Amino acid sequence: MSAGWLILKVGTATELALSQSAVHRLVHRDDPEFPSRIHEAVDMGAFLGCGLDPSLPGVIVALESGACWLVGDAMLQDPGEVLNYISLPVDVFAQDPPWSRGVLIGGSRWAYVAEESAMGRDRA
Repeated sequence: MSAGWLILKVGTATELALSQSAVHRLVHRDDPEFPSRIHEAVDMGAFLGCGLDPSLPGVIVALESGACWLVGDAMLQDPGEVLNYISLPVDVFAQDPPWSRGVLIGGSRWAYVAEESAMGRDRA
């Protein structure tokens, strides 16, 4: 995927931002491949302790690194949307390595910037 952000909706009020360049493929729930890939996906709602919103369609995000995440929905950053990155100190997350490195803020959007290397299957 190209430069920019992919916004991942996890819980009702929780969003993650992931660089589009980190994403290999999105597999939506209606894709025939979804059932065979679900067992390898880390449930981001469980990982973050917020639970997936059952009203969302469900998407597996396959990363270039080989990791797979289950999220509620995924959307590209709107081309006209201005998002400001704010770095957060690592001790805010009380995990080593932290699962986020900052937040994106703009308009009504507030999303954690995912640190993909810290959100693998071994951490879930």
